[in-house]
Amino acid sequence: MQVDARTGFVQRWRQRRRSESGDTLIELLIAMSIMTVTGASVLGAFVTSINASTQHRQLSTINTLLRSYAEAATYQIQLQPSPLFQTCATPATYTSGAFALSNLPSGTGFTVTLSSIQYWNSATRVFGSTCTAGSTQPELLTITATGSAGAVAAPSTSLSFIVDDYVYNVTPASPVFTSATSTTQAVGQAWNFTVTTTGTPAPALSETASLPGGVSFVDNGNGTGTLSGTTSVGSGNYSLVFKANNSVGAIVSQSFTLSIVSIPVFTSAATESPQWTHGVATTFSITATSSPNPSFSAGSLPVGVTLIDNGNGSATLKGSVATVAGTYTIIITANNGPFNAQQTFTLVIK
Repeated sequence: MQVDARTGFVQRWRQRRRSESGDTLIELLIAMSIMTVTGASVLGAFVTSINASTQHRQLSTINTLLRSYAEAATYQIQLQPSPLFQTCATPATYTSGAFALSNLPSGTGFTVTLSSIQYWNSATRVFGSTCTAGSTQPELLTITATGSAGAVAAPSTSLSFIVDDYVYNVTPASPVFTSATSTTQAVGQAWNFTVTTTGTPAPALSETASLPGGVSFVDNGNGTGTLSGTTSVGSGNYSLVFKANNSVGAIVSQSFTLSIVSIPVFTSAATESPQWTHGVATTFSITATSSPNPSFSAGSLPVGVTLIDNGNGSATLKGSVATVAGTYTIIITANNGPFNAQQTFTLVIK
């Protein structure tokens, strides 16, 4: 049978179209598969990045937490006035009572454990797991902090630090006060006085008597204390008692006197009136107030003029002036012990 040429062409064209359509569908499916895999990879990388960032933040936080813990632990065990250092301690020794973990720095979502203790061996000069009974050698503490678990493993890190029995590694000495037993201050003026001691370890200081109004006492934590204030009470002597304690021997006391005085204030005029006459005997009264009463002195005086302290908060300027007429400047000082006041006095002689 003879096939028409035109009919054969149409059949061949239809077969080619079917073939081309099949190839396009396959290519589309492959492209979609690639896109799906790529999207999953990007999403997975994104999730991993978020989890890694969260873990990094947690690690940063617990590193800070561990350093704070180590500082607090070091102070608790060896640096405070009554250290908690225990020979041949175990983790349980330092995680109960006054040194319980709950009393030290912590963070929400984190757990802190004292995971191990090793002991210094002075013979081998290394830290080891065994401790000789009664040993006073340093201890190596390891603390571990663990964050909350997420899509990745919970972040965890450790920090080791050394504590020592401070008292056993220096020569202990009872407290001794080395500062003066008294100070004098002025009413209404800001002041401070440092109380000092010696002793090993450095003693803790306290003040046990009633303090005058406006006065306070602070233990500086290094064997010294600061007595300070702007005294609002009147003049007088106040008896205080300081105590020093470093757990070596008995508590030591010091009796201390705080004297409050007022600064001298001149109440007489700064210029002689009426004027003095050359060659005529004349007097002028100088007065000032303070507690206690001030004494008086003067600088250079004209010839024939003297200043007499009356011992009662007053003085007398007197004389029969042998100097020529003129105006003279005299510096008069009122002193009540710790405080001075000066007045520039003008003497006119005619």
